[in-house]
Amino acid sequence: MKPVVEIQVVDEPLPWPVAELEPFGFLALRGGLSDGEIGAVVLGLARGNDHQGDPDLPPRPAGRLPALLHGLLSYEYPSAAGGLLVTDARTGTDFTPGCCCGLEDWRDWYDMLDGDGDARLWWGHGGQPSGDPYAERDGALVRLRAAAGAASAAGTASAAVPVAEVRALLAGVEGALRDFLADAAAWAVRTVPAHADALGPALARAVAIQ
Repeated sequence: MKPVVEIQVVDEPLPWPVAELEPFGFLALRGGLSDGEIGAVVLGLARGNDHQGDPDLPPRPAGRLPALLHGLLSYEYPSAAGGLLVTDARTGTDFTPGCCCGLEDWRDWYDMLDGDGDARLWWGHGGQPSGDPYAERDGALVRLRAAAGAASAAGTASAAVPVAEVRALLAGVEGALRDFLADAAAWAVRTVPAHADALGPALARAVAIQ
């Protein structure tokens, strides 16, 4: 299980160096990413939260960089397109987040395990009727279904994982996110020092690490 963000289309001019990554693919957040990869993540989050004219935000500041970061720094709960990606090592099936899923909601997995939320965890749109991916607790198991059209070489698009194993995987997700945030905070000091103090907490809010 990996926390992932969706890679956005990158166009010029860039505010900082950005790695060349496949648009609309996923990048796993963890410690040890390159400066270019961190730059791509931050740029994607900044653009994804750039809603000019939102009445819930203070006035957009002048200047290209302050304006770009305005939404990400200002929202109490920034969004982060992506989610949790699970790979079934037995079949090779990737259970990827669907469209409109957000990494900011990854803690909903705990609600599903503990019975504090819906029994079935929505995992984004699958692109076809009745084809949305989901995770669902069934006694001592969590049942996963991939988005419509996803299948392994074995022809399956579903899996069952013990609840205890899912809890351990979620602990690993939080560790990976904390490692990413530590590296991103150091990247901000080197790359956007005037905004570093505010950017670190904003990124933590975007990935639900407080």
